Formats: sequence, C-alpha cells, structure tokens
Amino acid sequence: MQYLTYQFDDVWGLGIRNEWFRDQNGFRYGNGATSYYDMTVGLNWKPKPWLVVRPEARYDWNQGQMATYDDGRRFDQIVLGVDAVVQF
Repeated sequence: MQYLTYQFDDVWGLGIRNEWFRDQNGFRYGNGATSYYDMTVGLNWKPKPWLVVRPEARYDWNQGQMATYDDGRRFDQIVLGVDAVVQF
C-alpha cells in the first residue's frame, strides 16, 4: 500500500492511495491466481479543528481470467464514498 498526501492549507488536503493484493492460489475469491488493484483519490476537508470530512473515489480492477465485479460481469469498478473523523 502506498500513500501520497498533500496539505493545501489548514482546511483542505488531498490524499492518494494505491493498493495491490495478490491471491496467488485463488483461495481467497475462487478466481484463480489473480492480482487485485485499487487507486483511491480523495479530499480531506477540515471545517472545524475537531472534524475531518473525507469524500473519495476508488477504481478497482483485477487481472484474472474471470470477471470479479458486478456479479461476474466486469473486471473493474468505480466506488464513491465519504466518511468523517471526529476527534475528541
């Protein structure tokens, strides 16, 4: 897993994450020997000193012989998400 973060100012930041998972024997998902990848890009918005809101977009893909996503119809997918961190 690799992370790259950049803080624009006290309120806004950018985060990028790249992950790789190798299912060498196809045991985990039953898709044969496959590598799974994802690339995530997100913003870090800090409207208050105790609150961070993090919307993100993630692109997942694999290099297997069988499609993994969307009930076996696609080799890739896009996932959108948001979370919040409250510090106390």
